[in-house]
Amino acid sequence: MPIFGESGSGKSCATLQIERHMPNCRVRLVPTEVVDNRNLLEKYISTEQRGLDSSNMLILVIDQYEEQVATRLQTPSRFVEQLSLLDRGDLRHIPTLVIWLTTSLEFQAQLVEATSRNRRILIETEFKLNGPGRDAWPEIIEETFQFHNTGQSLADYNILTEDLFAVSIECDTLGSAIESIGVKARSINSELPDLSEYIVVILWPVTNSHRCALVNHFSDNRNGYLLDWNAWFNSLNKDDRARYDVHQLNRTRLYFNFRLIPIPAASIQHLCNSLEEDQTVFSKSHLVTFRQSHFYSIVDNSWKPERYVPIQIGDSKRAHEAATWYSGITTKPTQLGNRLAQVLKSCGKDAQHEFTLRARHSTIRTDIHVGGHPKFLIELKVFSQYNTTSSRIANAVGTTLRKYAQFAGFA
Repeated sequence: MPIFGESGSGKSCATLQIERHMPNCRVRLVPTEVVDNRNLLEKYISTEQRGLDSSNMLILVIDQYEEQVATRLQTPSRFVEQLSLLDRGDLRHIPTLVIWLTTSLEFQAQLVEATSRNRRILIETEFKLNGPGRDAWPEIIEETFQFHNTGQSLADYNILTEDLFAVSIECDTLGSAIESIGVKARSINSELPDLSEYIVVILWPVTNSHRCALVNHFSDNRNGYLLDWNAWFNSLNKDDRARYDVHQLNRTRLYFNFRLIPIPAASIQHLCNSLEEDQTVFSKSHLVTFRQSHFYSIVDNSWKPERYVPIQIGDSKRAHEAATWYSGITTKPTQLGNRLAQVLKSCGKDAQHEFTLRARHSTIRTDIHVGGHPKFLIELKVFSQYNTTSSRIANAVGTTLRKYAQFAGFA
């Protein structure tokens, strides 16, 4: 069966996947040197038929052989004659399908014409493969890129969903679209500036495992709670997407190295009592609890992905007490930020509350600034536990991204 398809339409991929969907078939890609040599071809087919019976099928795939050889004038007639002889010989007992993939309608016609005296071995004369519809290309391109780049998203190369739709319209085939995105990703990656000396941490206190999971949904937890662009973008409705300049916000995310980190209320409760008072001395045991938080390991540059254990907030008396305490301080975000800065100082960090940064384009004030290399800009989100919802989290992330986009001059 000669199959025509434009280069990049997915012929090879689709054909080689047959075996996954039809377990009774054995699919093999025929080596180039075997195609035009009867003895080698007979031996090759005999070897591949071993272990099969009449209930199975051997599918041999010849992938654009005519493009790899110097001369192809005699190939169709010679090859079809070989198949005809093999079909009448000892190899006829196992159902065997030969699929010849080509990008040339002319060569496909030559293969068909070569069977004029052997029509019984020809299945289809004008089989064409068009590949998936264009509306499916963006998802396929994204999945292909992630598969070959250990799960990394194209958004990390500043290539967003709308870019994938644009290239799907511009390119003739899926393969050329994938190639175009690959070239673009390589060029953008080389042009991206080095990461800023600042890491922006969106710190979100949580009181139970459910709300912790809501925050975790928007970040790559194991990878140091890096903000997950796709999770955030996919959570936006049509109106939200329209009001954000997503390219500039994504550029900001890459430049500042954004993190979204939940912190259990129980990890800070005993350090943050009596917020109206100026406290600088803290219990060592309470500081130990704080240092064991994921947030502190990020700020301390001691985060180790291989030691990652998900945050767990059990249904305990300690957790309930922390939730009750937290419900009483959600109206005091400034005092909480000031106290956490003092706690970080007690841990040996150069922390300042409500630190002002000035740049050529803008001036911003961050809740907590931690000096060193890199520097941390901590944006504290003190929402009530009932306001810790997916929509609130997405909105807070978008607002923070826009704030730093303006600061960097990206927006």
